Amino acid sequence: MCRVLEVSVSGYYAWRTRPQSRRSLEDEVLTEKIKYFHERSHRTYGTIRLKEDLAGEGFQVSRHRIGRLMREANLEVRYKKPTRKTTNSNHAHPWQKTCWTGILRRPRPTKNG
Repeated sequence: MCRVLEVSVSGYYAWRTRPQSRRSLEDEVLTEKIKYFHERSHRTYGTIRLKEDLAGEGFQVSRHRIGRLMREANLEVRYKKPTRKTTNSNHAHPWQKTCWTGILRRPRPTKNG
């Protein structure tokens, strides 16, 4: 395997026994916090809002780091779909009176009967 990876045997075993770095340990904690806040917001919070939530918890993290951790954890933000304009008001067809005009202009019944 060392020949395939083109590394020395001693370097491979040194890498295997090396403890995790401080940053990777912090990333694990941050990823769990990001997952919690992301689920709490019903998957609508992006990096800006997550940064505010993490700052409230005492973490000082950049938006780019939050984005990287979200990508690594496969977290995606749900966006609202843009609404489409379905009415075309720019046409030459005459408009028609609705059937409500006759109903709305009827006299009200009197209280005496």
